[in-house]
Amino acid sequence: MSDAALLHLENVVKRFGTSTAVDGVNFTVRSGEFLTLLGPSGCGKTTILRMIAGFETPTSGRILLDGQDIAPLPPWNRPVNTVFQQYALFPHLTVGENVAFGLRRKGAQTGEIGPRVAEALESVRLGQFADRMPSQLSGGQQQRVALARALVCKPRLLLLDEPLSALDHALRVAMREELRELQQKAGIAFVFVTHDQGEALAMSDRIAVIGHGRVHQLATPADVYERPANRYVASFLGAANVLRAKLIAIDDAGADVQIEGGPAARIPVGEYRPPVGTDVDLVLRPDFVAMCAGPSANHVSWKVRITDRQYHGQFTQWRAEGLGKGIIEATATRSQVGSEVDPKPGTEAWVVFPATSLAMLPVEGT
Repeated sequence: MSDAALLHLENVVKRFGTSTAVDGVNFTVRSGEFLTLLGPSGCGKTTILRMIAGFETPTSGRILLDGQDIAPLPPWNRPVNTVFQQYALFPHLTVGENVAFGLRRKGAQTGEIGPRVAEALESVRLGQFADRMPSQLSGGQQQRVALARALVCKPRLLLLDEPLSALDHALRVAMREELRELQQKAGIAFVFVTHDQGEALAMSDRIAVIGHGRVHQLATPADVYERPANRYVASFLGAANVLRAKLIAIDDAGADVQIEGGPAARIPVGEYRPPVGTDVDLVLRPDFVAMCAGPSANHVSWKVRITDRQYHGQFTQWRAEGLGKGIIEATATRSQVGSEVDPKPGTEAWVVFPATSLAMLPVEGT
C-alpha cells in the first residue's frame, strides 16, 4: 500500500427528494489500499459506493480519481469495476466467457483475450473451470468468477458491495482470507462495503465507520476498535463498557481521571481534550478486562460484585457492579486460557485492566 492518494471524495452529498442519504462525506483511498466502508443498513455506505461506481450522481461535491473529477462520467468510462452481492454472472455464458465479457466490451484484441482470461482465472484458482456454466459452480466459486471478471480489465479501483453476505459462515471466513490475499497480490485498491464488524477488522488497512450518511471515523482497525472517535463508533464495533468519570488533570503526556464509584487512572489522550473538571465517558472493551482474586499494582483495579456469568466456550462473560458510590455495570470477557479466577454470581472479585485500554469521549448529549 502506498500513501499516494488514488481517490478522494470531497464534500459529497446525495439527496433523494427531501431525504439526505450522504451528508458531506470526505475521505481518501490510497493506492493499493483495502478500505472498508462499515455501517448498518441504511447508513449510506452503498450509496457512497454507487456514486464512486457511477450508478448514482452526487447532488453536490466532487469525486476525484487521480485528480480528475469523475462524477460527470458514466460508469463505462471510469477505470473502476464493481463486484455485486449477487455476483450478476451471465447464466447462458461459460465461466471463461463471463470473464472475457468486459474485455470484449472494451475492445481488447482477440489474441490477448484468451491469455488474460486464463491468467485471471488462475489468480482465483479456477483455471480448470473455464468451460463450465455458472450453475455448475458453488457459491464460493461463483464469487471468485465475479472477482476474476472484475480484475481481468485491470481497474484502478475495485468496489465490492457486501460480496460475501450470501455465503454461509464457514465459507465467508474462507473467502475473506482469499479476498485479502488476492488484493495484496493484485496491488489494486479495494473499497469494500459491509455491515459485518469482524470482516472489517480482519480484512482492512483502514475502516471508515459510516452512520446517518456521515463518516464518524476513518482509521486503522486497531484505532477504530481501541480508540473510537465517539459513542456511535464505540457501540457499533463490538461490546463496550462506558464508564462515567471526571477529568482531574490533563497534559500532553496523559489525563488523570476519577471513575465514578471506582478507581482513579492515568490514561492516554487523543484529540478530545476538555477542561479540567469536565465529566467524561471512558470506553473500555470487555476483552481488555481480566477477573482476578486481588488488585494489580501495574493496572487499574476495581473491586466488584458479580451479578451474572455466561459461559460461551472460547470465553466467559460476566456482568458486575462496582462496590462504590454510583453503581456502574461493566461486562468483562476473558479467554479461558490462563484465567485467574472464575467468580460466580453473588461473589466479589477484582476487575483489572490496563489504563491504556481506556478511551476518553465527551458525555453523550453534551
